[in-house]
Amino acid sequence: MALNLKRREQIFGLALAMPAVIYIVAIMIYPAIDLIRLSFSSLEGYGLSNYKTIFADADFGMATAYTIIVALATVGLELGFGFISALILSKDFKGRGFMRSLFILPWAIPTVASAFLWRYVFTSAGWLNSLLTRMGMEAMTYWILDYPYIPIFVAETWKMTPFIMLMLLAGLQSIPKELLESAHVDGATTSQTFRKITLPLMIPVVISAVVIRLIDALRIFTVPWIIMGEGGGFPVLGTYIVRQYRAYLKGPSAAAAVILVIIVSVAVFSLTLLNKRVARR
Repeated sequence: MALNLKRREQIFGLALAMPAVIYIVAIMIYPAIDLIRLSFSSLEGYGLSNYKTIFADADFGMATAYTIIVALATVGLELGFGFISALILSKDFKGRGFMRSLFILPWAIPTVASAFLWRYVFTSAGWLNSLLTRMGMEAMTYWILDYPYIPIFVAETWKMTPFIMLMLLAGLQSIPKELLESAHVDGATTSQTFRKITLPLMIPVVISAVVIRLIDALRIFTVPWIIMGEGGGFPVLGTYIVRQYRAYLKGPSAAAAVILVIIVSVAVFSLTLLNKRVARR
């Protein structure tokens, strides 16, 4: 009787889990397997011809380099600004709730809208050149053409810094106040408290935030696609893949997508190992 009841519970549990399993297989696993298959297929059959094609393409090398540069630069800037913002907003002051809402606002704006906003800021007739002219300075006519990384860095950092800030703010608020108060009683300065207590306790949160944000940053597409006009002049892997696909080069497009997945996986695996090492200390 007990065995039958246990068996029924197992069957019931499997029945509850089946919709999620079907969803994962249909939406994630099958497309991933088909992508890998497509990356090895060509008119001549199956082989490495698609990978040879993209590795011989200078645009692919440039897109890979730009993707890594954008990811590292924007995540670094977001981490710095996010940490400073989290430290400020973790303090008790009048209007803190309003300031938190204000800081989160850029993250709430759709990426497409924010990309168009910053594209207008950096156009020849945009706000930035207008401000420089009013200040008596020489306007930089071609920001997007001459310095494409600046509007992309600014737009991506402005958009995603609130996300990092929220994660770090949650980590700061989880630190027991007793530790900070004890350090203050013992005569520790603010900088000593930050270096010896706050920062070590925040490292796991920082790594988690960087992992989540780095996955998204390596998949960047919308911001350079809109600011640069379909990614021209500043290709990243996302825009390169779409351009290949739109040129009916599905094999090379799939191969580039597989390379992007490998880059993201290596980055996540490395940071996860780092997080485990930090946790052991």
